Amino acid sequence: MVAEKPLFPFIAHGSAFEKPGIPATASDVWYNGLFTAAGAVDPPGVEELSNQFAVLDLTTGPGDASNVYFSYTFFLRKRGYTVVKVDEWIEVSATHREYFERSLANKEALAGTIKTGLASAAAAIADYELVRHDIRKYKEILKYFEEYEKAKALTDKNAREDGMKKAEHSLKAMFVDNVDAFTGEGISMRSIAPRWPTLIADFMGLKEEYDTVPKIQNSMGITRAEAVILKTKNNLYLEWKRMFGEAVKERYENMNTLAIARKRSIDEYREWIKPHIARFRMMKVGADRPNIRKALLKSFAEVTGQATFSNKIYLWSWVKFKIPEAHKPVSEGEKGFIIHPYDNFIKDLILNEKYGLANKDYYPWLRNPVPFCKNCKKYQPSETQVCEECKSAASVINKTVADQIVETEILPLWNKNEMSLDRNELYYLFVETEVTRLGVRTQSGELENIIFEPKNWVVSQNIILLKILELICRERELDRYVDSMVGLRTGEGKGVSEIVKEEFPMIFGKKIPAAPTELQAFAKDWGDTMGKIGGYLKYPLKFLTHAGKTFTLVKTGPYETILKERQIKQYFVPAGEKYGEITRFLKGKFGIF
Repeated sequence: MVAEKPLFPFIAHGSAFEKPGIPATASDVWYNGLFTAAGAVDPPGVEELSNQFAVLDLTTGPGDASNVYFSYTFFLRKRGYTVVKVDEWIEVSATHREYFERSLANKEALAGTIKTGLASAAAAIADYELVRHDIRKYKEILKYFEEYEKAKALTDKNAREDGMKKAEHSLKAMFVDNVDAFTGEGISMRSIAPRWPTLIADFMGLKEEYDTVPKIQNSMGITRAEAVILKTKNNLYLEWKRMFGEAVKERYENMNTLAIARKRSIDEYREWIKPHIARFRMMKVGADRPNIRKALLKSFAEVTGQATFSNKIYLWSWVKFKIPEAHKPVSEGEKGFIIHPYDNFIKDLILNEKYGLANKDYYPWLRNPVPFCKNCKKYQPSETQVCEECKSAASVINKTVADQIVETEILPLWNKNEMSLDRNELYYLFVETEVTRLGVRTQSGELENIIFEPKNWVVSQNIILLKILELICRERELDRYVDSMVGLRTGEGKGVSEIVKEEFPMIFGKKIPAAPTELQAFAKDWGDTMGKIGGYLKYPLKFLTHAGKTFTLVKTGPYETILKERQIKQYFVPAGEKYGEITRFLKGKFGIF
């Protein structure tokens, strides 16, 4: 199991843009041409007989069903498909002792490893915080020495004396409180202050050039007895400052070295434990998921007292689909694509809160802002206001996490021709395969059942982009879970730095937006109004409808719009032939010829 989120589904065109999902294209919908997603939408028993959908069921001996499953995946790969597993769960009854105990033992072993790793990481964090506390104290002391040396290097006499006096005042106060105070009663300045009430104040006012008793007595107008005491204390202070300064510098360097080592050990613990947490997460059984737990209660296969197991696997596979017709040679369009796959329509289908992939039930964090420099064409770290490379603030704009993933991770796949992607092909065959394995052990022997439900779709390249983005989102959900377990993020995906900035925005430097002025409020209202008008102009056929029928005088997008003729003859027929290869292969494995 990769992520406990439902798969973003293909839905019937009657529910288009009313709930999350990719609407299936049909002959009388306004969005024909903006994308293509043609295939079987309804479940078995409802869907009409189609050459894009089949259910194949095999009951056999133990192990044979698994052999068919792996043969199926290898067959798809040999045919050029990219095959990925997007979700899985398994449930084993306690009566199936060998299988159940083996699964339970593996989970318990992983749990023990994770607990040990988390405890070690927590101990390393505690040590790191103690070291950081010492570093902060030494850093504060070194600042006094640093300010003193800076003031001492000034050329202006008055500024130099004022700076040295200000910096040394803190050091002298530290000497009086933490060193001289412990020399004993009748010796420390605090204990003899009642005899000379201004003794400590006079000591704080001593200058470096006051190095003899007469100079101290004459310059400060005090008795010789007090001047002798001040001379003695000043000599002790100067020696302490020299020795203490060297010790603090050495200690500060050592503590920073130790802090780097402690921080590295924390990072190592976190990286070491991540695979174990990920493996533990993926070993969750079906009953750990609320929707599966309810379904298992009604499952005919879950018979009390019988040794059974249930396994559900969801596969995605796709391959570029060459339309078998004469056409003009392809020409290069935007950024090397005939039609750029990350168009405005698919951006909306991804980011829309109501029906998009960024819906609250799927991946709302795709809408999170990410700074982007228009000049450098690079994404910047969070909270960046000025680009470090071009030193420009005006060029930094906010894009979204979805933009960043698509532009930095997905589009390069097309450029490299990886994952069956090709910039010269606009359409792909996309096969969703739901595999159900059931096993039972009785007194008379064992048997295993496997059901394949492959659904074939003809989709445009922007839909493939969305599906690859969904796949990456599911992988990141697992990363977020692991990070939350090791203390890098919360369960909602927020980093610790983001949390503290929300709690103390002024201290941690979070920008607080100012209330909009009347002019800004008017500009926003005007922008919203023009945006709606722009929507009407952008997709006019969406609004030129009557009784479910659309005026198709204008082509709405770059992809195929004529469904009944061109899509059925030029797309579905050859797609059905490709799909027939899959069903014939499975039937052959099932012994049906």
